[in-house]
Amino acid sequence: MAEVFPLSPHQRGLWSDEPGAVSWCALTLSGELDGARLRQALEDAAQRHEGLRTLLRRRPGIRVPVQEIRPHLGPAWREEAAAGERSALAEACRRPFDLEEGPVLRVSLRPAGKGAWRWLLVAPSVIADGVSLANLAEQALCLHAGGDGSGLPDGEELVQFVEFSDWQNEVVEDAGDAQTEGGGALDLPGLVAAVQGSLGGIAFAALGLGSPILWGMMMAVCSLIPAIGPVIVWGPAAIYLFLVGSWVKAIILVAIGAGVIGVVDNALRPILVGRDAG
Repeated sequence: MAEVFPLSPHQRGLWSDEPGAVSWCALTLSGELDGARLRQALEDAAQRHEGLRTLLRRRPGIRVPVQEIRPHLGPAWREEAAAGERSALAEACRRPFDLEEGPVLRVSLRPAGKGAWRWLLVAPSVIADGVSLANLAEQALCLHAGGDGSGLPDGEELVQFVEFSDWQNEVVEDAGDAQTEGGGALDLPGLVAAVQGSLGGIAFAALGLGSPILWGMMMAVCSLIPAIGPVIVWGPAAIYLFLVGSWVKAIILVAIGAGVIGVVDNALRPILVGRDAG
């Protein structure tokens, strides 16, 4: 029997609010390209990530599904003649995914002019986001070019999403225990720190930065320190990405850090304080 794991808090929210939501990444490739080799490179890269081999299975009497990791679950690959890009993207995003049987990754490759190809990757948002798909595509292209495609420093192992999911669930459970022990009083700073740390860790993992769980926990801790906050962690990481030439990832990290992680406190405070007062 396959091993199963609970959904992360973020996945449960997506499952409840937007069960059919999809994420996508579209790239224009140029130069010499071997379609069969690229397909194999993508399959090899996807095989490294348990999240892309994960099905969401319902259990009797349980409303929310659980994650079931399969030993192998390849992407659905289509190599086609040239066609309208917008219609191809709309069609790929419109077709529903079977999250109980898979596959959970849909890929198409089509010519886009002389010496160019349009490469499209689509997945359910509950499985992967657009940044994760872009990171996967980068790893596959590295493998296609003859590299190792890991993007990790020597000796460092890839952190699987289920490990991060377990940590998120533990953080939420600990916050719930603290609220119970406090007689129902809401520990707002602790909850904000947990959310900011979780979001930061997800961003680090999606961008291929090392040790996302460790840095996510560091962001949670720094969130509790006045006048410091999570920026003390993600800021230097963004600077590093700029210095090594990964400016797209750097911009994405700054956008997530300033536009998402940085505003969590302002977004949660009126909701939670109002609920607690009621």
